Amino acid sequence: MSRYSESCFDDYTGDRLREYDRRADAVRGPKLDPLESRTMEPYRCGKCDHWHSRPAVDLGPIPTDTMCLMCRGRDGQPKVAHPTPEAAMSVAVAGLSTYPCPHGRGWHLTK
Repeated sequence: MSRYSESCFDDYTGDRLREYDRRADAVRGPKLDPLESRTMEPYRCGKCDHWHSRPAVDLGPIPTDTMCLMCRGRDGQPKVAHPTPEAAMSVAVAGLSTYPCPHGRGWHLTK
C-alpha cells in the first residue's frame, strides 16, 4: 500500500515521504495511521510520479513546478506543471491560457 520514498523528502523535517501508487491509497493511508490526526490531502508528485499526502491546512504550493510525466505538448515534449493558475500565467507569453492537468499534477499552459 505505501512505502517510504527513495527520492522525496519533507521540506521541513527532512524525513522521507510516504509514497503510494494510487490516489485512493494516498487518501486512505493517512487515515489508517493512528498517529496522524491531521486531515491530509493527496497530490501527484512531479518528481517521482507517485502519490504523497500533505496536511490539508498547508496552503503552500503543491510541489509540481516540474515536468509533468503524463502530459505532452505539440512537440512531444513533457509539459511543465505549475502549482497554481497564477504561477502558470506568471511565466506565460501573450495568447496562452491555463487548464488543470487531467492527472492532478497542477496547471498547464495552452494556446
